Amino acid sequence: MMKRLISGLLVALSLVLFTAPISAQDDGALPTIAEIVTTDERYSLLFSAVQSADPVILEVLSDAGGQLTLFAPTNQAFRNLASFFETDLETLLGDPAIVTELLLYHVAPAALTAGQVAELDGGAMETLSEARVRVNVVGGVVRLNDIVRVIAPFDRPASNGIVHTLSDMVFPFTVQDALEAMRGTASTPDAADPAPTAQTPPRVTFGSGQEAGGMGGGVDTTDGLQLTGAEIHADAPQSEIITVATFADRLTIAGRVASDSRYSTLRDLMLAVAPDYIDLLNSADVDVTLFAPTNSAFVVTLNRLGLRVDDLLAEPTIARQIIAYHLVDGALSARDIRASAGDSLNSALLLNGAETFIGVDTDTGRVRLNQSVFISTPDRGATNGVIHTIDGVLIPPAILEALAADG
Repeated sequence: MMKRLISGLLVALSLVLFTAPISAQDDGALPTIAEIVTTDERYSLLFSAVQSADPVILEVLSDAGGQLTLFAPTNQAFRNLASFFETDLETLLGDPAIVTELLLYHVAPAALTAGQVAELDGGAMETLSEARVRVNVVGGVVRLNDIVRVIAPFDRPASNGIVHTLSDMVFPFTVQDALEAMRGTASTPDAADPAPTAQTPPRVTFGSGQEAGGMGGGVDTTDGLQLTGAEIHADAPQSEIITVATFADRLTIAGRVASDSRYSTLRDLMLAVAPDYIDLLNSADVDVTLFAPTNSAFVVTLNRLGLRVDDLLAEPTIARQIIAYHLVDGALSARDIRASAGDSLNSALLLNGAETFIGVDTDTGRVRLNQSVFISTPDRGATNGVIHTIDGVLIPPAILEALAADG
């Protein structure tokens, strides 16, 4: 797959091979992207990565006839990635195949200003890799894959495109296993413990501080409120709530929910009242869509109904029904959902043996579910389906009617 992509780039681009650092042009013309990388000290580790990668990377960034966007990780971004995977820079940059894939994922096949990238808010951006990068604008800051910030300097013009700077590195799922294989190979641990890089969840541990690993174990749901010996609280740290044994594959839907702090309320509910749903969403044998409410979505929706999360924990049957209502059979992309506007989706929830449905419309120009809930981040990939982040909680109509009847 990588060879096909590289071969295509070689055919499409004029190849000019550079084997030493390139000096910036002194004739007043704009430098190429490669020249910016090789002459700016903040990108010195990026240049080392370019030298380590397949030569096509340098050729692409040097091609005067191209129009690309490079999202350039700083030196600290490389250190953060190496530190998180408990390896060193020499090991990280020593595998040309991994480095090549990482760098391709940081290049978009068009020249995009920061403003144009921001216009992709809620969508995805093509890269020279076979994977796309999610784009969100949070508080006026452009973020890639929900976490990594585009920082100054950005909009750096080049003769063959634009360079933006990244606070950290993004990487596609295709290289996660290879990066995990590097874990523990660092010759000397870093003194600092930098923040985790995009898409990679923190190392989860048991409440005792003992590192959790391997299979087996599980969740004690005797009273619906205990697991691995720790009581669930809305503000409990993740290490007291989940273990690697519970979420063995962090790229499944369950694993992605477990590793993203935005879904901690949903995660806690599943752990408390629906551990079998965790098993389902961890399984490689399913292909499902999860509409995942954020923590703030729970707050807003439950406040509107005069409820709290504790009320759901006290009514596990209702909580399970609400969770099931957010599941749809089959991996539906945002485009698939939009195509069903004016119709409805069959949820996984059965009430009294009858199917329940989720209404879909685009009357506001955006995909809306049940006339009140919007998809805020679409198409989050997983190995067994797809996740769409939503800004509200979907409540089955029968439960809404019961709540209204109770006043």
